[in-house]
Amino acid sequence: MMKHIFTGIFLVLVFSACSPMVLSRLNSNTMSQLHLGMSKQALTEILGKNYTIS
Repeated sequence: MMKHIFTGIFLVLVFSACSPMVLSRLNSNTMSQLHLGMSKQALTEILGKNYTIS
């Protein structure tokens, strides 16, 4: 029982820590500016320098 509680708390913390930043960056306006074949400089101008996808 205790293992399930810790697992649940861990999952909530992991998902809540990452999602607000990702969702705020990937709004529909930002996504509509992206297209295949863009240069790294153009992507950096739209998404910012600290944006990473892994």
